Amino acid sequence: MPHARRNDPHTSHQAAASAQNLTLVQAIVYAILAEPMTDEELVQRYQDHFHAAGNIPGASPSGLRTRRSELADKNLVRIVGHDRTKSGRRAHVWQIVEAQ
Repeated sequence: MPHARRNDPHTSHQAAASAQNLTLVQAIVYAILAEPMTDEELVQRYQDHFHAAGNIPGASPSGLRTRRSELADKNLVRIVGHDRTKSGRRAHVWQIVEAQ
C-alpha cells in the first residue's frame, strides 16, 4: 500500500492515507504516478523497474491503463498536462492528486 516516510511533508501523508483499499497493481501505479507521466511512460516504468523485481504481478499495457483509469475515477490521479508519445501522438500526462 502507498505510504509516506516519517520526514515526508504532511501532504504526502494525506495522499497516502487517501489511497487505501487499492489492489497491489493499483498501489504500484499510484506510487509510480508520484512523478508526472504519460500512460506510455507509466507502462515502461512498471515493466522496467517494478516487474523486473520478480515479486510484482505482471500487467499488460491495457491493464495498467485500466488501473490508472480506476485511480482517476477515485480522484487519486488527474491530468496535469500533455506530452507526445514516441510515435508523436498527443497524450495526457497523469500525476497523483495532491491532498488539500
